[in-house]
Amino acid sequence: MKGLFPLLATMIVMVATPQAAIMNNQSKDDISLERAKHLWEMAVAAKGGRERLDAVKSIAITQDFGGRGRSTELCVFPDKYWAWEDRRPSKLGLAAEMRNFERNIGYFVVGYLPNDPKKSELKPEDRASFRNPQLIYLLETKWFKPEVLRAYKDNLGLHSVDVVETRVGKFRIAVFLDTKTHLPVRVGYFSNYVDKIFTWYGLSDYHEVNGILVPHSISYDGSRNIPVQVEINVDYDPAVFERPPRIDDGPYQWRPKSSKPANSSARRV
Repeated sequence: MKGLFPLLATMIVMVATPQAAIMNNQSKDDISLERAKHLWEMAVAAKGGRERLDAVKSIAITQDFGGRGRSTELCVFPDKYWAWEDRRPSKLGLAAEMRNFERNIGYFVVGYLPNDPKKSELKPEDRASFRNPQLIYLLETKWFKPEVLRAYKDNLGLHSVDVVETRVGKFRIAVFLDTKTHLPVRVGYFSNYVDKIFTWYGLSDYHEVNGILVPHSISYDGSRNIPVQVEINVDYDPAVFERPPRIDDGPYQWRPKSSKPANSSARRV
């Protein structure tokens, strides 16, 4: 019987240790999630507050590729999307599209076939066109609420940042926050196959539009910064979501004829 008690003690340790480790990991996960939610709320407040973000009904984004064309997107939440991309003289050329999920109909037209728009029924995955405009420029909206997963520290160059990992649909997305302003400075998409970010957007040059701080300079995977014009709650012609885009009418055919581009306020971060 002498050797029985050490054996029992060993068995208890062998059984208890994994359980203790699991409890410890759960505690760390809980702390990380709590920290992530806190950081996310600070980011939402830094952007201008949830009340303003939830009041966003539309956003228009124009990017200038500096001699290599430009693009314009109009998102009318929750179900209308219009886009124009001019990459001439490259092979990509000129194209425009409209997606109206309310009517389950879309059109796509290219510049070399301006009178031959392609009509199609929309699929649920086509709603991905709404994701980046909301995530990158607004962070969240009434219709777009990323699931917060965890938080940790990281470095971008010589600068320490807070990272909040989120999930949007099937994508795991890391939002890198400046530790002082709490504004996003990078958004990275994780691969679905390996635990690694495979594409990311750099965000800078924040200033106010309708009381919301939005980036006006974007880089893609470390490319040069591209200037961006952002308009929030814009006036638009509802008829553009009832017909194919018209190549000859240009990138701003969605505007009412009497309207002018909105100006951003002077406040910068």
